[in-house]
Amino acid sequence: MLNQNTTGHPGCRIAPPPRFVPTGAFLKRIALAKLADITLMSAEFGGDKIVFEPWVSLLIDAGSTVKFLGVYRPAFESDEDSATRPNLCWRRSTWNRDVDHEQLAEATDLRTYLTGDTQISSIIAFTRMAVQPALTDLIKRTITTFARGVTITAAERTEMMWQALRLDIADDRLIYTIDYSPLLVRSEQVETWAQTWIEHLDKLDSHETIEPDADIAVSYRRSLPEMLAVQ
Repeated sequence: MLNQNTTGHPGCRIAPPPRFVPTGAFLKRIALAKLADITLMSAEFGGDKIVFEPWVSLLIDAGSTVKFLGVYRPAFESDEDSATRPNLCWRRSTWNRDVDHEQLAEATDLRTYLTGDTQISSIIAFTRMAVQPALTDLIKRTITTFARGVTITAAERTEMMWQALRLDIADDRLIYTIDYSPLLVRSEQVETWAQTWIEHLDKLDSHETIEPDADIAVSYRRSLPEMLAVQ
């Protein structure tokens, strides 16, 4: 408190801002953006660049872990088609809170860690629909099923293995998003489909895939760059 007898305006001292220490919630928001905010992925195959866009995806938030299971399709039609040119991409990504905190504690630079590729673990594979008939059929059935709409009712559950589910579909026939907490509402249709989607994509491995010439390029919505800009 200023001395009441002091005249004039008190001086000020310029000090550097305190070091930013990310909270658990902040780390999770960054991870969620990395998991779900990818707008495009591209890679070269035989010198030909192919851009993929989101098609069908599911985000499962279990609190301390979050999983993303999605498929992507070419963003542009091409007259070229060959066994070496992928027309389907799938991605399986996971965030684990405990692993994230352990890695951050060992990181020497916060920005480098947050902008790096170790906060979440991912498997991205390129393939052709013809060699993945079960997955292709599941994608088509998913779009047809949700095009008919779903019923959501109030839930009376106190425990659920999932805290939140988000389904996204971006097809020529349907642009669709369902985002809800199974603790608050219930949709047997969504949750039954989600379990099927999880079981199928969890079993996919890298056999019968097409390797890109070099690294995969990823584009995010503005949300992720804006959050990282505070560092």
